[in-house]
Amino acid sequence: MKRILNVLMLLSGVLLTVGCSSIPIEQHAQPSFARNQHQPSHLKDVLAASLQQHSGQSGFAIISEAQQALQSRLAMANVAEHSLDMQYYIWHDDLSGVALLSAIYRAAERGVRVRTLLDDYTVLTADADLARIANHPNIEIKLYNPYGKRRSGSFARTLAFFGEFGRLNHRMHNKLMVADNQLAITGGRNIGDEYFGLSDRKNFVDIDMFAVGPVVHDLSNSFDRYWNSDWAVSIDSIRSFDPFSGELEILSAAEIEQVLQQRMQGYPTAPYTIEMDRQQLLAQVETIPSLLRWSHATVTADPPRKDLEQQLEPLAVIELLTQLGANAEHEILISSPYFIPGTIMVDGLSQLNQRGVEVKVLTNSLRTNDVAAAHYGYANIREQVLATGTKVYELRTDSAPGSLTQPQSKRGVELGLHAKVAVYDRRWVYIGTANLDPRSQLLNTEMGVVVDDPILAQQLAKQLLGLMTQKSAYRLHHQQAATCWFWIDNNNFEQQCSEPNVGWGDALMMKLVELLPIEEQL
Repeated sequence: MKRILNVLMLLSGVLLTVGCSSIPIEQHAQPSFARNQHQPSHLKDVLAASLQQHSGQSGFAIISEAQQALQSRLAMANVAEHSLDMQYYIWHDDLSGVALLSAIYRAAERGVRVRTLLDDYTVLTADADLARIANHPNIEIKLYNPYGKRRSGSFARTLAFFGEFGRLNHRMHNKLMVADNQLAITGGRNIGDEYFGLSDRKNFVDIDMFAVGPVVHDLSNSFDRYWNSDWAVSIDSIRSFDPFSGELEILSAAEIEQVLQQRMQGYPTAPYTIEMDRQQLLAQVETIPSLLRWSHATVTADPPRKDLEQQLEPLAVIELLTQLGANAEHEILISSPYFIPGTIMVDGLSQLNQRGVEVKVLTNSLRTNDVAAAHYGYANIREQVLATGTKVYELRTDSAPGSLTQPQSKRGVELGLHAKVAVYDRRWVYIGTANLDPRSQLLNTEMGVVVDDPILAQQLAKQLLGLMTQKSAYRLHHQQAATCWFWIDNNNFEQQCSEPNVGWGDALMMKLVELLPIEEQL
C-alpha cells in the first residue's frame, strides 16, 4: 500500500498547476567564499610533502568501508582550523547525524567558520536542532530551494510540495565536505546511519573518495556557486519568514554540547566505536597521505539553478558521463542504484555493444531498492537494455560485500545499493552523485569527479566486479521471450524466470508506471 501511495502522490504532483515561488528573499545577504588554500594549518602541513612531490597533480583515495566513511568525516571536522564547508542532500536526525553536528559545533567553538548547505526536502525532523546550532556566530546553515513554511508535519509539507510542484520538484543531490580548502570527501553518501553501517533496518553499499590538491579548489568553487545562489537561503531567514515555525529555545554553548552528548547516548549501541576523541581523530588524518593515488582529474557539477540554466549551459554531469561512454573502447563498469535509461541511452548502449565494448551495470533489485517507483520504471525498460547486449546485475538483499557496508554485528540487516560510480576502460574513474535516470538528468543537481588513473580504476573495478558475482547479485538473461534471474545460494546454482520477491501490488504498480506519463519524475 505504501508503494501505491508513493506513486499516486508522484502522479498528483504531475497533474498540479505549477505554483509561484515563495522563497524568502534575503535583503542583506553577503556572498562568501572558500578560505585561501595558502593559510597555514595542521592539515596543510600533513599534506605538504606529498603535494610538493606530486606538484600539479591531485591525490585520491576510495572510501568504501562504512566505518571509515564516518570516521573520516569526524576527523575532518576535528582537524579543521579555518573552515568547514558541507553540502548534502540528506542529513538525518540519528546517531551519525548528531555525532557530526557535535563535531562541527566543537569546530565552531575552536573558531572554525562552518558553512552547511542542505537540501530542504528531508530537513524537517532536524529543523530546530539545525536552527539552534546556527545561532553560533561561526556557523551558518542554508537550505537549498526551501519550502518556505516550516509548519510541523509531513502532511503540510506534502501540500506545499504539490502547491509549488514546478519549483520544489528540483532538488540538490550534491554531497561534499571540505576542510580548510585542503581536503575533501565527495561521492554517494548522505549523512545518516544507513550510509555508515549503523541502521537496524537497511544499510547501503556506497562509495566516497578523498581528494587533495588542485581538485579541492575546483570542488570549493562548486560549493561557493551553490552557497551564493538565490536558492540557498539561511535557516534563520526562513524561520523569520514563517510565523508558524515557533519559538526557538536559546541555549548556551555548554547546554548545546550537553544536549548533543545526551542525544548520542540515547541511541542504540553502535556496532563499532564512533571515535570522538580529537587526538585520536587527528592521528587518523596523519595516515591519509599514505592512501593517496596521484593523477589529474575533472570536477563536474550542474548549475545551482538547473531549472533555468539547463537551456543555457550543458548538463554538466550527464554530458561528461555520456562523452566518457561514447569514447570507451573496451569496457564500462557502472553502478547506478536507480537505473532508468531513456531511449537515447538505450540506443547508446546498443552502439557500444556493436562496437565490441562490454558494458556491465549493477543496480538494485526490487527488494534492495529504497525507491519502489524507480524500480517500476526500470523494470519497464529492462528487457530493452538486455536486448542491447548489456550485462545487467541486480544486488541481492542477502549480498555479502562484507566490510564495504556493515561491520560483523550488523550483517543480518538488509542491504541496498547507493554507490554512483563507473570505470571506463580500466583507466577513468567516475565517483559522484548522479544516477542514470531522468531525475538526475533533468531535475536534480548533481556533481562528481572523473580521475584519470589506471591503478585507481583497477581498485574500483575489483570492488564492482566483486559485487557483480552471483553470490552477491542476480545476473539477468533474456531467453525464450522471458527475462531470467541467475544466482548462487549456498553454493547451489539457482535460476528463476519471474522477478524475485514481486507481489501482486508490485506487478500492478509496474503496469501503472508503464501507462502513466511520469517517467521524467523517476
